[in-house]
Amino acid sequence: MMSDINVIILQQARSALARTDDLLREAIQANPDRDAQGVVTLAASVKAALVDSPQTHAAGFGAKAAAANGLPVIDADTKGEQWKALWSLWTRYFALNQRIYEGNQASQALGGWGAT
Repeated sequence: MMSDINVIILQQARSALARTDDLLREAIQANPDRDAQGVVTLAASVKAALVDSPQTHAAGFGAKAAAANGLPVIDADTKGEQWKALWSLWTRYFALNQRIYEGNQASQALGGWGAT
């Protein structure tokens, strides 16, 4: 509802949009195998698909769309051991009522699913 939007919320949204290009480029540059032109090309493609085209935050961007926009995608084998391990881990965290983010070197627990 537009009546719920104030100047602060509007400015926060504008600031987030202004940072989009930099954040997107930084994420794409994280792959050391990409050259400068590859970063520019991929960033333009991904920005068009993720930022410019969607009409809602609920717009989907699945593996096929990611691959079509130049992102490296490996389809998950839903019958494979890695998939089973991920789901086992997720269901364990869910049962413990924990939001846990796994990193390369550590896990981080942020409290229950309803926590803010």
